[in-house]
Amino acid sequence: MNHIVLTLAFLVGLVSIAWVGVGFSGASLLALGMTALIAAAYLAGGAELRRFRTETQALLKGLRGLSDSTTPLAGAAELGASKASTRPCPAWRSRPTWWACW
Repeated sequence: MNHIVLTLAFLVGLVSIAWVGVGFSGASLLALGMTALIAAAYLAGGAELRRFRTETQALLKGLRGLSDSTTPLAGAAELGASKASTRPCPAWRSRPTWWACW
């Protein structure tokens, strides 16, 4: 249902732009050109939103395939500590602090 509502809202906006364009068709070429530019930007935005929804659905499908037994931050503290211990502190720091050598 959400897809239908979004599509309907997009079509209402497109019809509104077309209606304004028809109103300017005989009056002003500059206004008609600006309306065409707005329509092009509107269509580009619609295409971007469609691509975003498609890629989001693909991401959600991929995330559902991951096993729940793994914790995302398991071992992150140990990894950070090992990197900090292997990187030398800069010479200009006389007393290293907890954040000095990451």
